[in-house]
Amino acid sequence: SPKTLVLVEKEKDNHDTPFNAVISTISANKSSDAEWILNNFAEEEKNQIKILIDNNEMFEKYKAYQATIKDTQIIGEVKYKDYVIYLMKFIDLNGNERKVLGSYVKTKTGWRQTNSLVEDDNFTLMYTAYAGGKVFEKSFFEKLFK
Repeated sequence: SPKTLVLVEKEKDNHDTPFNAVISTISANKSSDAEWILNNFAEEEKNQIKILIDNNEMFEKYKAYQATIKDTQIIGEVKYKDYVIYLMKFIDLNGNERKVLGSYVKTKTGWRQTNSLVEDDNFTLMYTAYAGGKVFEKSFFEKLFK
């Protein structure tokens, strides 16, 4: 069953497990704290993310979007290669749902968010299937990657 994430303060963020890294990511996103958001990403991706954060117009739109999200639910977790992928659902203030995937990789500084799977065909298939509502069962993904 879905788990609604409980947000944490920046001082309490933790990257010892993929699940704690997700909590840190969602908490940072909701706080709009640029430094914290950046810190949740894998080291080799930080420059790319910083460019987006430094674009004021883009970051303001991002903050406005984050303000509309009331809850984030974890629907499932899938291990794939060296990654842990979370099937999530964002629920906005009007009760609308948006399905998203979050991918995390273990680094020297703990688990961090990564965009490195965007070029991976299996990840793309998984994202399309999940976001498009075609697949609700975690078992589908586990079969896909075995």
